[in-house]
Amino acid sequence: MNITLHQLEILEAVVIAGSITKASRALKLSQPSISQQLYKLEENLGVQLIIRNRQGASILTPAGEYWHRVSAGVLEHMYNVTRVHEETYLTSNVKITLGITPTLRGAFITSAARIAQEQEHYLKFELVTAVSSDRLVEKLRLHKINCAVVSDTDLIDDASSYKITKLFEDRIAWAVPSIVSDADIREALNFSAPRKDTNPILKRYVEVSQDSFTSYGSRDWFSANLPHSVASFSAPSFATAIELVADGLATSTVALSLLPNLPPNILRKVNFFEIDGTKINVVLAVRKHLMTHSSYAQFYNRLVSYCHDDYWPSMENLEMKKFSNFHMKTKVK
Repeated sequence: MNITLHQLEILEAVVIAGSITKASRALKLSQPSISQQLYKLEENLGVQLIIRNRQGASILTPAGEYWHRVSAGVLEHMYNVTRVHEETYLTSNVKITLGITPTLRGAFITSAARIAQEQEHYLKFELVTAVSSDRLVEKLRLHKINCAVVSDTDLIDDASSYKITKLFEDRIAWAVPSIVSDADIREALNFSAPRKDTNPILKRYVEVSQDSFTSYGSRDWFSANLPHSVASFSAPSFATAIELVADGLATSTVALSLLPNLPPNILRKVNFFEIDGTKINVVLAVRKHLMTHSSYAQFYNRLVSYCHDDYWPSMENLEMKKFSNFHMKTKVK
């Protein structure tokens, strides 16, 4: 049999991503290339490993399940021995690849970069972004990054493979231009239909396509609490949405973890209403074996300390209003 590591990597990527299309994005390879390598692997083994259904999803055959377990073990072993080699014989080659979502920017990024640069044997600090926590976990599994800031719920199946430490509690807030009065907000929230004098800003919201740490989507939230409001704008991230809010164009839901990274001129133009029941634990995850290397361990521990001592308190100290104090009729789901 002529089975290559590349073929096993492709099999793992398809299994983890759930389809050839998604694996293509993760590996940055064309779908025909992935299909060809899978076909060669199946031809070498003499069995079918994956069944593609009409929706494009990939379903493993019994043989596919077996080779999925084999490939996961082989790839994990190769990754570990390669990393040990680098850390033992190429000690000047410490590369920290940190995965984050677009919400973490500004102060968080510069602090993480500074901590990385101060480590012994530092070579390079690389930031990798993904639109959601589960996408970052996928990159961790594929060894595209060596540490990530993710939701703890996305690591339940992989907890034994990683060193995991809570960084902070993230929540969702409703962002409203500061030019909108509390009276206008209370009126808009407590009438099932908009009145003629309803502030027009409260009739528009920004639909955020970013799948943040919480599954609490903007469309669902506005449907439940401001059903007369229309998704007049669409933005790829909370960071973009908040700029539209600051300009007085609409309201939006945002993650609280974004707020410490916003400049004062944006914060002055926006009022934030904390939404109950949207808490999620955000953690730092790194493969356990990397913690045996002093540079990775120090980076990990110092980033955790920064979040506990500075970043999380800066989130908690922000001036917020309680959404529940304004919404009298229905509770947030």
